[in-house]
Amino acid sequence: MTFHNKKIAIIGLGLMGGSLSLALKKRFPRCILYGVSRSKQKIRYARRNRIIDKGSCDLRVLLEKVDMDIIIIATPVRIIKKVITDIHAVARNKPIVTDLGSTKEELLRWVDRSSFSNVLFVGSHPMAGSHEMGLSVIQKDLYTNTMCFVTKTSKTSRKALRVVLNMWKNIHVRTVVINPTRHDKIVSKISHLPHAIALLLVHTTTRSGAAVLRYAGSGFLDSTRIAQSDASIWIDILLSNKVNIIKDLALFKNATDTLMHVLKKGDERKLRAFLLQTSAKRKKIKSLL
Repeated sequence: MTFHNKKIAIIGLGLMGGSLSLALKKRFPRCILYGVSRSKQKIRYARRNRIIDKGSCDLRVLLEKVDMDIIIIATPVRIIKKVITDIHAVARNKPIVTDLGSTKEELLRWVDRSSFSNVLFVGSHPMAGSHEMGLSVIQKDLYTNTMCFVTKTSKTSRKALRVVLNMWKNIHVRTVVINPTRHDKIVSKISHLPHAIALLLVHTTTRSGAAVLRYAGSGFLDSTRIAQSDASIWIDILLSNKVNIIKDLALFKNATDTLMHVLKKGDERKLRAFLLQTSAKRKKIKSLL
């Protein structure tokens, strides 16, 4: 599928949806990009700044008027099911639908079980973003040279999968096709656990009073930056992947207990070995990316 002259709708005009719209407009200037948001102010801002070509505050009304080729859901995780249901109810041309959500197992199980006849759904999870939110902080190169998980099940349309993979590759995003269950296990370790730890670090550090933070340096700020992220988005993520996150938090607790034991014993040999091994592993990470 060529994306030129295609009609593409992006539902949710925040950092992720707005930045993706800019990337698609740059790569495919002749495609028509529709933005969907409950906020008329966001629609006006997005049109005025040429982030989208057209906009609507009502998805169902829009789909009754326009046959979309591709629909991208850039909403919080908890809303994705409702959006897919709404698309299925009114779409007439079986559009290809993907999302940008951070969890996939429960969503794809629901999609496969529902057997939608008017929707060809493929789950996407681009590993891009920021703790900042909203159209005012969108970035035209947010997705450039990043990686995106694209989920596949036994019921995934091969045609839709090819189109979604092609979309990401055309805006310079490396794709990894993956099973939804494995996806959630991986992102728990590399994304959700680190976020939980950042939250716990801020919570623990400020228990004795926020005044201590006036002495914080760049190390603390770097380690806790993601704790500023939108709470409504992360409530959905943490709850929808709670089984994996709880397991990983338990592993983290075991590692914490081990370090506490080494410190209590004053065991310099074990402490040195731990520091050297961990440092070496961290240095290797960049070569893996």
